[in-house]
Amino acid sequence: MFNFVFMSKSLKIFLLFLVVSSSIFAQKSEIDSLKIKLNKCINDTNDINIRLQIIDYYINANSDTALLYTFVGIKKYGLNDFEKGLTYCLQRLSRIYKHKGNYLMSLNILQKALNKAESSKSKVILLLELTELNRTLENFQEAIINADEAIVLLKVIKDITKIDNAYNRKAAIYYEMFDFEQTIIYVDSSLIYAKLKNDSLIIASNFEILGAVQNNNNNHDLAIFYFNKALEINNKLRDSNAIQNNYSNIAITYFLKHEYKDAIPYLKKSLYLCQKNNLMFNLLTTYKYLALCYEATKDYKNAYITIDTLLDLRIMLFNSERDKQLQELNKKYEVEKKELLLAQSEENLAHKEIIINQQKRQKYGLILVILMVFAFSLFVLSTKKKLKNKNLILKEQRDEIEEQKEELVVAKDKLEQMSEFKQNMTQMIVHDLKNPLSRIINYTANEPENEYKIIYNTSIQMLNMVENILSYSKYEETNMVLDLRSDNLGYIISTAFERTEFLFKQKGVKFFTEIEENYNVLCDTDILTRIFVNLLTNAVKHTPSSGEITIKAQRNDDFVIIKVIDTGSGINPKDIDFVFEAYKQSEIINYANINSTGLGLAFCKKAVEAHGGKIIVKSKLGEGTVFEFNLKLLNANNINVNISVLKDSIEVFLSDDEKNYLSPFIQKLIKIEIYEISEIKVVLAEIKTENPNIQKWKGEILDSVSNFNSAKYYKLISI
Repeated sequence: MFNFVFMSKSLKIFLLFLVVSSSIFAQKSEIDSLKIKLNKCINDTNDINIRLQIIDYYINANSDTALLYTFVGIKKYGLNDFEKGLTYCLQRLSRIYKHKGNYLMSLNILQKALNKAESSKSKVILLLELTELNRTLENFQEAIINADEAIVLLKVIKDITKIDNAYNRKAAIYYEMFDFEQTIIYVDSSLIYAKLKNDSLIIASNFEILGAVQNNNNNHDLAIFYFNKALEINNKLRDSNAIQNNYSNIAITYFLKHEYKDAIPYLKKSLYLCQKNNLMFNLLTTYKYLALCYEATKDYKNAYITIDTLLDLRIMLFNSERDKQLQELNKKYEVEKKELLLAQSEENLAHKEIIINQQKRQKYGLILVILMVFAFSLFVLSTKKKLKNKNLILKEQRDEIEEQKEELVVAKDKLEQMSEFKQNMTQMIVHDLKNPLSRIINYTANEPENEYKIIYNTSIQMLNMVENILSYSKYEETNMVLDLRSDNLGYIISTAFERTEFLFKQKGVKFFTEIEENYNVLCDTDILTRIFVNLLTNAVKHTPSSGEITIKAQRNDDFVIIKVIDTGSGINPKDIDFVFEAYKQSEIINYANINSTGLGLAFCKKAVEAHGGKIIVKSKLGEGTVFEFNLKLLNANNINVNISVLKDSIEVFLSDDEKNYLSPFIQKLIKIEIYEISEIKVVLAEIKTENPNIQKWKGEILDSVSNFNSAKYYKLISI
């Protein structure tokens, strides 16, 4: 495949002209061969098959010639009572007028033909054509009625040869109505019948519709899957036009995904087939997306070359259309000239005066044609001048766009720097808040139920908020690392309730649990406890006084399904998709009129997914809310495999000499709380050895402190 975009302008125009000319010549040779076969036909069945191929070619090439072949066929098959041939010719007659833009005439032809059709098969052909015409006119309800009538007839006569096509057209109609649910239903129906008769063409069309639906649903990966399936079928069929369309669809889908480098190879393949098959308007679209992809990948040189080629192609197409118009004018002139000469010959025999008058008319006609050609030449020169001016304007616009791009790049860099500064500043502030809060908690932990206890509970609540901010900031763009081990679900729920019990008492909310069995789960105990603390805190916040909150746990195969149910105000259905998005809860109205950052629930979602589970929310206004998630249960099979792997990844094996070396440092660490991060780092800095096991132990200590994983921390200093 040659690289078209890097050629000189004159060579590009010449090659484009060569591609168009060779394609037209090849098609003309094929049509001439079909005309010879048509003249030799002795039966109507062969005659209609060849005639339809000729008509289909001339519909696009020369609609007047297509009309001629169609009218001859209508007359011939009408005299021979060949209903099939007559029906297909009327169908093509409707298409010709549709191509000419005379939709009313096209519609009248189909309706009259349908009223006169006798056989069910003829009616089906006309109904399917009427379906397409109404779809083009956006008369979608009429199109659906036509398709349904065709399907009913096909089922009555037990003919499945076209029922897949009928369902396929109905799916296309619903797609254009943006009713994607109905689209998928009728695609499935079409696929069932298409597979029964192995109709690869309809199967490929259905996959293309499914790809388009998934693109509209922003599910671009699934869209690419369906377009590739269609491409695989069309490759087997060797339908180069359909293959080009598939390449184009895949490329545009990658473009929508902003994966521009993946789009470029498919655009180049599409470009090759457009040139090969003379699909000039598709070629324009392909160049446009190729230029956009080069621009998005900052390959400005290729972007500029591609845009330049696109402009040249548009000029060439304009010139081609102009030449066609001149040829048509010339043909009309030649016809008129012949008619004039014939009339002159006939009138010469009758009267000499008529000859003189005809000569004058001929001269006037010639002068008129010359004036028309002169006027058209002026029009062409004016158009070229306008195109030149437009090209200058486009160049100025491109230069302006380049300047704006540079400004945007600078602005983007500044925004990224500000974002990084904000994130670092947030982490510093929150880290600074953790230590004083932890000291308050440590100081008030053992005080009786008085003001100190209130300070303790409030500090616990604030610390949970701080940890949510830290965790969300830390895991916003990275995966959450878990310290997995076996633990009892009931014990974890009990611990979470103890941390939030003061909230229940303050608001007068009742708490219940319904746990069917004594479940053991594979989890990070600290993280799972925080999940329950966040869900209970959220439930209390949105549950009125005297309300109820219940935690239910129920086995489902190898999983336990956990539900946190409250009797609060509920969530508006239009806002439910934003519940797990950070900083979105402040925008959600009718959720108990309470503002919140939403970081707690955002953390819950990330934490549950890190455990291999999924969390969902169900709610009705005025009836309460249910948060539901699942966890993997421990059993004999997965305990032996998973726990052994986890131990290798968490534990550090130290020799007696290494333990003796670490002993004085561990004594210092025992006296320091986990939240006193600076003091812990000072002690670790005193360890100067390069021993790999001790270095690994130091790394695990720092990781447990950074994640505030107290269980892991105390285990490591208890060697």
